[in-house]
Amino acid sequence: MSFIDLSPVLPAADPESSYFLDGLHPSARAQPLMAEVLADVLTPPPDGTPKSSSSTSTDGASPDPSQRPQEPSGTP
Repeated sequence: MSFIDLSPVLPAADPESSYFLDGLHPSARAQPLMAEVLADVLTPPPDGTPKSSSSTSTDGASPDPSQRPQEPSGTP
């Protein structure tokens, strides 16, 4: 089983977030962010070498949660 970490592109689950319908399930706003990561991981590289699916980082470092998208100003 593979694991694709979406935490670098999604904010933490929150019922007040516009990225989630109910605090857990992604909204239409979150789906393009997720699709971009999935397409990047699932698309074979031109040279045929396998990609690591445990992280979206290409240098082997852990994803940085501070790079997650922020809610628009005025949203609690």
